[in-house]
Amino acid sequence: MFRPLGIVGIALVAVLGFGCDQARDAPKAASNPEATSPAPAPTVNPQLIEVTDAKMERSKSFRIDGDLRPIWIVSGRITNYSPDELKSVTIQIEILKKSDQSSVDQASITVDADIPSVATVGFSREVQLLPPDVPWNWSYFVTKAAPK
Repeated sequence: MFRPLGIVGIALVAVLGFGCDQARDAPKAASNPEATSPAPAPTVNPQLIEVTDAKMERSKSFRIDGDLRPIWIVSGRITNYSPDELKSVTIQIEILKKSDQSSVDQASITVDADIPSVATVGFSREVQLLPPDVPWNWSYFVTKAAPK
């Protein structure tokens, strides 16, 4: 029933088998990375954005599954001192122990709002943070501002 493979058949199997490994392991041809990578999104210098009148208060709402850290409401005003109109601002919030100012928890909020150049808008966002059982402070700073 079975015919023995001839030398040609064995050579064909060997070439195909070894050829596949070599093709798979061969490095890809270098292409122009500038043509394939997307252009970086434009950003505005975060130092030209100021957050004022910031306050953080405990929310009455809570989660029953997933992230069980308490929910806080962070509110304040964002002033855009850049020449560009902004479409979003990302603010990093950090919980610090009062004793040694070490970081305990942190989170980011993104305020998606049109903020004209040299204008101020108010914001209020929920964030989940877990402060320690010892006295603590909080700090905030702008990490990213995207122009419109």
